[in-house]
Parts: sequence; structure tokens; C-alpha cells
Amino acid sequence: MCIACEYLVNIFNSFIAANLGQQYVHSTDQSTTYGGMHDLYGPANAVDNNFNQNVRNHHCAYQRHRQSSTWWRIQFTGKVHIDHTVIYHGYDFYAGDLKRFKHSRVYVSDSAAECSGQLVYTQETDPTASDPWQYVFNITVNAVGEYLSVCQDAYPYINNNGGNTSRVVLCEVVIAGKRHFSKTCERNGHCAGCVDGMYGDQCNATCPENCKDNKCAQDNGACGGCDKGHGQFCELQCPTNCESRACSQTDMACVGMCVDGFWGDWCDVTCLGNCAGGVCNKSRGQCDEGCLPGYWGHECRHECSVKCAGSVCHRDDGHCTAGCTAGFYSNTCIKRCGHCVDDVCDQHTGTCDDGCVKGYWRDTCEDTCPDSCCPYGNYGNECALACGHCDQATCSLSDGTCPGECEDQYMGSMCDKPCGGCTDYSCNKDGCTRGCVAGKYGVYCDQFCPVNCSSKTCERNGHCAGCVDGMYGDQCNATCSKNCKDNECAQDNGACSGCNKGHGQFCELQCPTNCESRACCQTDMACVGKCVDGFWGDWCNITCPGNCAGGVCNKSRGQCDAGCLHGQWGDGCRHECSSGCKDSVCSQSDGHCTAGCTEEFYGSTCTQRCGHCAKGVCDRDTGICGGVCEEGFWERTVTATVQPTV
Repeated sequence: MCIACEYLVNIFNSFIAANLGQQYVHSTDQSTTYGGMHDLYGPANAVDNNFNQNVRNHHCAYQRHRQSSTWWRIQFTGKVHIDHTVIYHGYDFYAGDLKRFKHSRVYVSDSAAECSGQLVYTQETDPTASDPWQYVFNITVNAVGEYLSVCQDAYPYINNNGGNTSRVVLCEVVIAGKRHFSKTCERNGHCAGCVDGMYGDQCNATCPENCKDNKCAQDNGACGGCDKGHGQFCELQCPTNCESRACSQTDMACVGMCVDGFWGDWCDVTCLGNCAGGVCNKSRGQCDEGCLPGYWGHECRHECSVKCAGSVCHRDDGHCTAGCTAGFYSNTCIKRCGHCVDDVCDQHTGTCDDGCVKGYWRDTCEDTCPDSCCPYGNYGNECALACGHCDQATCSLSDGTCPGECEDQYMGSMCDKPCGGCTDYSCNKDGCTRGCVAGKYGVYCDQFCPVNCSSKTCERNGHCAGCVDGMYGDQCNATCSKNCKDNECAQDNGACSGCNKGHGQFCELQCPTNCESRACCQTDMACVGKCVDGFWGDWCNITCPGNCAGGVCNKSRGQCDAGCLHGQWGDGCRHECSSGCKDSVCSQSDGHCTAGCTEEFYGSTCTQRCGHCAKGVCDRDTGICGGVCEEGFWERTVTATVQPTV
């Protein structure tokens, strides 16, 4: 008998595209997307496990309005039996949005054709929900298929502007069901496939216990991957230094981390001794967790400077991270401070933050004081300039810079710049610490973003993250080509993504003159649409045959689709009708005379001559004389033939 040729799974443990369900979703699609912004309003938003029904939160599948009909569709990785679906309808600004689900239908099908298959739900009346945030449809489906579609016809426009509209707005679609398999097997009792964990013609053998996901080949039980171990059946042990004892099924390379102290594909190389905790990077042997105190470098081979406080330095470049010992400064603490109070100076600049010992001045206290010094709060050659908002100290006598930090809500080397452009007024002497308020940029957030930045915001360096339509460049100050489709072009170089007319990267080149609408492909200049009369071909550069009626021929093949001039036949009208055709009229397809033959001729193309019939008239099809023969002749048919003109 056929053993367990079916298995069931809870597709989503409630929903189709989250957690367990994502493996069964092939794709989502919808008829239109609002503003073309697929990241914000694309079809996948309806299966992102976010149940917020406010479309402005950018978690809904949101379409353009004023459409005659709209649809949303999900495709599974195979057939599923859908038990029920719960649809969370989107809500925007208007109470009238509650009508948007009217005229909606739900289909389940095996075809990608939208709005087709088995109709499982129809909403024809106005919904009655009073709270838009609880506007949810719980629909019993009980159908099998590969696709589920939500479709909607137009309804009266909600703003009373006249006309009808359609807009499917879905914030979440929950689908519960199971994979669909049959319990059938071949005529000889062999299963076409086995449930997980089994193999063999009749699925009666158990896969090796270490097979990944409990799956193996039906014909021989070979594992497609290993949870642990390696080899065809995952029966061999991995190297002992693999932390999880998991390794590649084919070459025994460790999968995941090594046990502490080892690195390499097979975790067989010992880490260097100065790594913190003896742990290093599995792939490169670098000390990712840092170095033991007193060492630096990716492999912790270098010693920190002896003047680093606590012998602590940065592992990347050796600069002293805890400061310098008293009397020294610079990144590696090798420079001597000036005549600073308590022999302490700024680690980076050598500035004496607590001032100079008596008799010395300047930021670094290296110069002896002149006979007279400026009063507190002034600087300059004549002490006529006022210091900025320095915190707890006067400023440099030479240039007005503050030796320490600034007072609250001021910044800059002279502490003279207010922090009004900083987010939450957060700043220090070096500039804004939490970025700029919307619309401003720069170190001190004192410059306005370019006016053509989308959303009027920009990066800290003044570069726009995106431009308004029609503009491009870092600061959106260059204009797109006037021929760009939808007035849109690439921000980095202004290249058009499509052309309204013309072709080329910037739509600056003219299309062939024989394109009827003067529209052509942007890349290869092939005409889009028809050719002007008298021409055919991809570029409309081939002249139609001269005998086509009206001089018009098929754009793709050059055939005379509208017929031939009088007396001609054939796809290109290159053949003349038989001289025996009455009025020189014949079929375009095969040249047979459609109006009959002239006297003395018969046959489909009127190329055979009648015999000596009285009055020269014979039957059109057989050549038999309708009356009698001329005197001196008998028999009723002839054999004379006139060759047709070709």
C-alpha cells in the first residue's frame, strides 16, 4: 500500500506571510501602486504582519484612486487549501473610506489571471462598521488554489467630486489553511513523494537522524544537508573544534563558530596569545573581541605606548583611549604639555584646559606673559574683543577660542554660535550632537537645505536624499531633460528612465521621421506604434510595395493588408491577374478570378481557352460548351491553355 503520501502543515499559524508562512508565499502583485512608491505602498505590505490600518503608516498595499477597477493578488509556492481569510481594510482621512470595500470580490484560482477562478466572497452593500480601526472582514473560503485575489469595481467617489472610483486598500491579509497534497500513488504502489522523514518507493524507510529538516532523497535516503555530522548520510563526526559539531556535508569545513582559541575553515589553527579571552575570528584569525591590556592591532601584535594611561590603547591604530599620563598629549601620548596647571593638558591639542601656571599664556601655556594682559573676558592685540560663551574660563588672548567647553546651547571654537538649528538644542563645542532640525544642515546646522530636496530635508552635508520631480544632482539644482517620461530622471546623472519623445540616455535624439507618432524605443530607436503610410519595418524605413492599395502595408511584414491595386494579387501585390479574368479582378490570396472569366476562357484563373463552342461560350468550371459546337467540331471540352501572367 502507499504509506503517507500526504502531509499537512499549518501554513501560517494564523497568517500567510509571517513567521512560518513566508516559505509558502511566491509573490504578491496589484493593479496600481500609489505614487509608484512600492516601498511605502507596494503589494507586499498586505502580508508584512503589521495590522495598523492607517495607510499613512506605510504598512498597507495602497493603490491609485479614480480607477475603473483594481485588484490585489497573492501567489503561493503551490496549491493550498484555504480555510478562511481575514482582511484588514485600510483607512485614510475620510469617513467615506468605509465604503471602499463595497463592490469587492474574493477569488481563489489556479491561474494568474486577475479576478478569475472560484468566487468565494462578494460585498455588495455599504459596510456598517462605525469604528474604521475595527473595519475587518472575516471570510470563510474553503477552496483550493495557487492564487487568492481581492478585486473591486468602481463606486461613487467619496469626496462628492463626481464620477466613480475604485481603490483596493489592504493593510493586512491573514490566510489560514494547509498545503494541498493528494493521497494518490502510482499504479504499482510507488509514491510520487514522501512526507518529511521517510524515503523509498513506498515511503516506508526512515531518513538518517542527522538529515537537515528531517529530509532525504526518496531513492536512496541520502541527506540534502546535515544538522550535524557530514557524509552522504550525515553519519561521520565533524572536527572536535567545531563549536556546534556541525560542518559541511562535503568537505568537513565547520559551519558556525569554532571553540574558543581556534580559527580556520576546519577550526584547526590556534589563535594568537594576546587576543582577549583567547578568542579570534574564525575566518581571518583576527582578535574581534579585542586585545589583552597593553596591546593593539587586528592580531594584537603591537604594544601600546608607555605614556597611555593604564597602558590602554585602541586596537585599530594604537591611540590612547583612556588619555595620557600627566604631562603628555597626542594620540599616542608622545608630546610634552606646556606650562599647564597640574601639568595637565588636552590629550588631542595640548591645550591647557585648567589654565597656565603663573607667568605663561596662550592655549598651550608655552609663551611667557607680556608686561600687561587682557582683563577676564576680552582678547586681541588691544583686548578690545569680547570672548564668546566659554564655560568657566576666559578665551585665548590671541584668537578668542575657548580652551574648554562652551556654555549650554552654544558651540563653535569661540562658543559664539547658538544651537537653535540642532535637534533638541543638543550640541557641544564641535557642533550639533544629535543632528539638525528638519530643513537645515551643516556642522552647526546653520544652513538651509536646497529647496528642491524631496520632503525639504537633506543629509548633514547638504546632499538631498531625493529630488522633486524634474530636478537632479546632489543638491537637486539641475533640471531633467524636458523629454524625460513623467518628468523623472536619475539623481546622480540626470539620465531619463523613459522618454515622452526622442531617444538616447537623455531623450535628446530625434526618432525616425517615418514613426507615425514620432515615438520610439529609448535604446534601439525602433518605432513605437504605427509607421506613416507607405513604410514598414521596426524603424519604418522600408518602402511598401508599389501595388498596395493606398500605398499602405503591414508594419511588421510589409504585406498589403488593405488589398492590392486593381489587376494585382499576392501578399506584396507583385502578381498581375490573368488576362482571362473578367474586368481584371482576382483574389489577392491565390489569384483566382472572383468576377468570372471573359468569353472563350474558363478555370479558376481563367487561363484555359474554351473549344469551338458556338458563340465561344463554355462552362466556367468544366469548359463544357453550354450549347452546341461550331460547325465541323464535336466533343464538348478542349485542351488549349493560356499561361497566366505572373
